[in-house]
Amino acid sequence: MRPVRLMATLDRAMFIDQNLDTGDATLEFEWRPHAERDEFRIQYNEPGTQWSCGWHQDETHENVGASHFQVDHDTWSVPHRESTTFTDSKPMAILETCLSELRDRVPDLPESVHPNP
Repeated sequence: MRPVRLMATLDRAMFIDQNLDTGDATLEFEWRPHAERDEFRIQYNEPGTQWSCGWHQDETHENVGASHFQVDHDTWSVPHRESTTFTDSKPMAILETCLSELRDRVPDLPESVHPNP
């Protein structure tokens, strides 16, 4: 199986279901199947802002666990990372979980998190 990558443009006001400034955001979904543990990246970005966030599962930050939620900000020297787990490891279930959580988290980001030391 080959890696799968999907890019989507989201209407922020409709996706977040709040009275936000009009504009679009992008969502990138990338899945790389592996025998031991699949790798994935689900990244949300609002063009024109200094931050982005997403869920990653790879071997780059094992100190926070197999999967983590990450917030990057142009003014931070180190991103905020927090461990996360998924009850269902299927790609569509993980995407659905992340989209649901994204709706709850985005209105308070990046102020609700701080970079890890």
